[in-house]
Amino acid sequence: MFRKKSLDNLLSSALVFMCICYFSVIATAQRGKDLGKPATDLEAKLLLYKDQYLLREPIWVEITVTNKGEEEGWFYFARFAGFKIKDSKGQEYACHVSISTAGANTIKPKETFEYETNLLLWYGEPEDSLHVQYYLPPEKYNVFYLLDKKATSEKYQFEVVQPKLDELDAMNLIKEAYNLMIDKKWDESSDKFKEIIRKYPNSEYTSYAMLRVANTLEDLYQLIEKFPHSREAVRVVSSIAGILKNKKDKQGFIEGMNGLVKRYPDTDIAKEAQKQLEKLDQLKFE
Repeated sequence: MFRKKSLDNLLSSALVFMCICYFSVIATAQRGKDLGKPATDLEAKLLLYKDQYLLREPIWVEITVTNKGEEEGWFYFARFAGFKIKDSKGQEYACHVSISTAGANTIKPKETFEYETNLLLWYGEPEDSLHVQYYLPPEKYNVFYLLDKKATSEKYQFEVVQPKLDELDAMNLIKEAYNLMIDKKWDESSDKFKEIIRKYPNSEYTSYAMLRVANTLEDLYQLIEKFPHSREAVRVVSSIAGILKNKKDKQGFIEGMNGLVKRYPDTDIAKEAQKQLEKLDQLKFE
């Protein structure tokens, strides 16, 4: 799963395009079916982890949708296209893709759906003519989440600021890495991310750089150890679980997830590892 270039490819325009096509086909097919009763009492929440970000720093957000009603129903989960972003001058930033519903979702009473993403995958100004990467310019912004016109989250404010000194140098390396990636110079791009890790180990950009070049279990565990409170660390828990599952290593899977729970108690890392353990009965290791 974590072969060379795999994490770079996750953010490539080709993969995004394939996801959009897949979602579009399923959504179109299901919209023509009798889906039964729609969910009528949904609650949408948005979690923004910080209120200030450096230019080109990932803006991780989580959305949750909960069925507050007493009956099961369906809804279209507008994931990455459901965010509404506006800067202090009134400029709105629309999602760069138009389809984001993977068909209808059935949600039981009191059940909650979760989704976490980096807003810069879908919103902002393009870094290049191919529209592979995006950024939000230094400004103050309002953001909320709209669920298929059925539920709206609270509005949050955040600010994007221009980095200075070492952080500016680190950000310039991020930009260089993007340019090289766009030119399909994968090794050179990875070298720029590694340069950030080497020169600026405590930068706000470093956990993201580590995520982009992680190829092994050791790399993933190092990311968690170095930045246990980062969103990147939380995201790699499922990657570790996936690698152990693919190795058909059930005992290793259990020990790995339990180890994260014990080593990082009362953190989102522990919560994510516990979620992986709860899926154990659904997994096949033989």
